[in-house]
Amino acid sequence: MEKQKEMPLSKMIDDIKDMRKMMEAGSHAFRYIYMAKNIRLLFLLGGLCVLIFTLAYHILLIIYDSHSLIPGAVKLMYFSLIILSCICLVALRTRLTLAAGRKLDENMTLWGLTKLIMSHPLWIAVIPVMAVFCSLPFKMAHYWPGSYFVYYSAVAYGVILNMIGVGIRSMEYSIAGYWAIITGLIGLFLIIMPIHVAIAFNFAPAFLLFALISYAKGKRE
Repeated sequence: MEKQKEMPLSKMIDDIKDMRKMMEAGSHAFRYIYMAKNIRLLFLLGGLCVLIFTLAYHILLIIYDSHSLIPGAVKLMYFSLIILSCICLVALRTRLTLAAGRKLDENMTLWGLTKLIMSHPLWIAVIPVMAVFCSLPFKMAHYWPGSYFVYYSAVAYGVILNMIGVGIRSMEYSIAGYWAIITGLIGLFLIIMPIHVAIAFNFAPAFLLFALISYAKGKRE
């Protein structure tokens, strides 16, 4: 009887040890994958895309006077280019993530890397925050002007960047996050801008600050 009781107990201890090892491995993988130097190219290109598309839309407004007067074919081309750019950035993010993961393990697959990253305890805090931030706009959809969703998204994105920055002790995430939070709050409570200007104001500097600080740190190192 004593041996039978000891076996489940020892198995439970082994399971706890395995879970701890997995969480430690996930923490190491998370910190490495999300190191600024591994994804700064993504932030740089993302910031440039935001600026370019905002400027292009502003030029269209100057030429045609208003959004409703822009020809349908021009709108289709403009938004198709935005979607294509987003697809390219997602593909780049996937490639950078997998490349970084294979520096940890040359046989690493994308699915295996995803499971490893998601085992980081930081997600216990991030996922509920994301759920709260994502649910509120549905409640406020009838009350907020369009630009408010941009400001709100900036605040939410900034909070998540800050959480990641604290989790991996990265200044780049914190600075980009604070920019998004502060400019988002300014928009919510002080200044209402056109939607395309709000997107550029909230997100482009955050992305570019992240990339430029990381590149500057890399040169000093």
